[in-house]
Amino acid sequence: MKTDSCLDNDFVFLSIDGEKYNRAKLNTVWNSSYKENQRYYPGVVTRLANEKKIGQYLKPSATRHTFITIQAHHGADLKLLADSVGNSVDVIYNHYLGVNKDAILMDI
Repeated sequence: MKTDSCLDNDFVFLSIDGEKYNRAKLNTVWNSSYKENQRYYPGVVTRLANEKKIGQYLKPSATRHTFITIQAHHGADLKLLADSVGNSVDVIYNHYLGVNKDAILMDI
């Protein structure tokens, strides 16, 4: 939902200090970080993997892959999806959509 206080090019997620996320900030939250006093803070995915709550360590790109795959398999407009994530429809077909061997052609 768009409000009067947000702009079309506003970021959806900002860091706790109000800044946009970049690879360094994401890596800190995702993997781990050291603060000024060299205290180690495990990242969220590192913690989940260590606690055996996920089967293996996942890279940040896994979330993108999951998002595209779920959208494509649940009927999203592939052109809109491709434009939104910076891919082509061909890449989505070839990389994210496998052949559904249980599918049947529609009777038209």
